[in-house]
Amino acid sequence: MVRLVTEFEPAPPSDSDLMALANAIRAAARRNVPEPTRPRADIRAAALPKNDGRLAVVPDSQENPSE
Repeated sequence: MVRLVTEFEPAPPSDSDLMALANAIRAAARRNVPEPTRPRADIRAAALPKNDGRLAVVPDSQENPSE
C-alpha cells in the first residue's frame, strides 16, 4: 500500500455555492408545514376508566386473563 502525501487544500466555497445554500435555506423557511393533529378525545376517553377523583387500577394489557 502506498500513501501519497500532498499539500492539497480544498478550494473555499464559491459565490455560487453560497448563493445556492442561501436559496435552499430560504426555500425551506417558506415551506408550509401542516399543524399536527390532536388525538380524538372520544377514542382516548373510551380506553381509560372514568376519573371520579380517586385512584383506579388499570389492568395490564400484557397479563394473561386466565391467571
